Amino acid sequence: MTELIRDQVQALIAEGLKEAQGKSALPSFEMPDVIVERPRHRDHGDYASPVCLQLGRELGMPPREVAEQVVAHLPKADFLGKAEVAGPGYINVALAGDWLAQQVRTALQAGDEFGNVETGQGEKIQIEYVSANPTGPLTLGSTRNAAIGDTLANILAAAGYDVAREYYVNDAGSQVRRFGESVFARYAQALGQDVPFPEEGYKGDYVVEMGKE
Repeated sequence: MTELIRDQVQALIAEGLKEAQGKSALPSFEMPDVIVERPRHRDHGDYASPVCLQLGRELGMPPREVAEQVVAHLPKADFLGKAEVAGPGYINVALAGDWLAQQVRTALQAGDEFGNVETGQGEKIQIEYVSANPTGPLTLGSTRNAAIGDTLANILAAAGYDVAREYYVNDAGSQVRRFGESVFARYAQALGQDVPFPEEGYKGDYVVEMGKE
């Protein structure tokens, strides 16, 4: 499964922490959750982690000193352009320019398949959407559901699921019979015939217009 670059940066910093601890550059500690975020300023790199700020307090060390040890023990990674300590102990990470350029080439070569993953592993899944009520006019909700359903189906297909799309055509049963009787009554009335309207018929103006047509 494709791993997000943010997760890879997070794993890289976690490895730096483990390596620094393993080589006694840092005292023993329980591995913290490594938070990775996008810095507010572009010149601070592509990602930043404040993990050493909290860890410094726990270890009784200046956070900046902890961060320096982590950066010094970071493993090599093809996406890593530069890692440096900033401010009171942030770790700023800049992605490698060559790696970013390669991602552009990869995206262009993959075309519409770029970003697809195999999470679903061919598992069958059915998405029913729109399935508008045939006895009434389409609503804004119906059109919204078309966009939502189709988008969800596309996402699942790109995630490796075998997706079947279905529009349930509900054109049978008592409601359709009443609808037909309602349209017929309005049709007959439009021709000037004295035809009673069904007691449980559809009374909307759209039925009157359909009868006239």
